[in-house]
Amino acid sequence: IDYLINACVMEQGFNSKELIMGDRNALIVAIRITGYGTEYDVNTRCKFCNAFHEEKVDLSNLAIKRLKLSPVKKNENLFEFELPVTKKKVIFKFLTATEDRIKQQKIETLEKASSGPFVGDITINLEHAIVAIDGISDKNKIKHFIHHMPALDAKKLRNFIRESEPGVEMKFNYKCKNCGNLNENINLPINRNFFWPA
Repeated sequence: IDYLINACVMEQGFNSKELIMGDRNALIVAIRITGYGTEYDVNTRCKFCNAFHEEKVDLSNLAIKRLKLSPVKKNENLFEFELPVTKKKVIFKFLTATEDRIKQQKIETLEKASSGPFVGDITINLEHAIVAIDGISDKNKIKHFIHHMPALDAKKLRNFIRESEPGVEMKFNYKCKNCGNLNENINLPINRNFFWPA
């Protein structure tokens, strides 16, 4: 996918791995629409009755989330959030494709090493997103704070980052033909059928 994006963007020196994930997803959807049109066949299972369906998703209807935050410095991927309990000022960034891949590899490694179910992916997400806390940028101190921060601070920060990140909402809704219930916010699968439809 990285090679595909790089081949489709005409700007000299462009590297898709340096894009934040939201921008990368927007390019992926635009390239897919240009090549095969807006209709995308998705195999999905109803959350209510477990019936399998093939749904046609109109990619042109995916919602676009625009950046509404002002960065700490102009044209930099750095944003501020004040934690509600400790009142500390957090500087965070939206992860690039490279950073997200590194984070995912770390999670996978820890999942394999853990004897039971791994539940640390939430803290790893914050470790990779947070750049500084109250002006302190030492990674070990940030990690220590994350592991001891109040649960409400962690939840509010995670939600703020997720809700603020710009890009394409890679989710769709459909009404189950079997039970009639509405399945909402289903993750849009990006697999080989996305670029090489059967």
